[in-house]
Amino acid sequence: MLLAGNKPAQLIDFVNKEVKAKGLKLLGVGRIGHGVGYETTEYPSLAKEEDIVFKPGMTFACNPNFVQKPYGMFNSEDNWAITDGQPKLLSVLTVWPALYLKGLSTFLFLAGI
Repeated sequence: MLLAGNKPAQLIDFVNKEVKAKGLKLLGVGRIGHGVGYETTEYPSLAKEEDIVFKPGMTFACNPNFVQKPYGMFNSEDNWAITDGQPKLLSVLTVWPALYLKGLSTFLFLAGI
C-alpha cells in the first residue's frame, strides 16, 4: 500500500483492516506517520485527509499507535522510501517479541508485501 500512485487514505484503510484482523485497534491520533526530510517530522502526514499521491523519492516514517494487552501502548516507527517498485525499508528492523508474536511489525503489513 505504500506504493507509488497510491494515496494515504488507501494505506490507512489497509492498516486499519490489518490491525483489526489481529484483534487490535489504532489509538486514533489522526495519522499513522509523516514525511521525513531535513526535520524529523515533516509534511505530509500519513492521514486519511491528505490529498497527495505517493511518488518515487518520497520518504515517510510509518508509526501506527496501538495497544496490545497486557503490554501497553506501542509506537513502532519504521522509515520507508517510495520507489518505482516495492517500498524500501530504511530502518533497521527490530521487533519486540510481543509484536513479533502478533505479526505487527510495520514491515509485515504497511508495505503490503
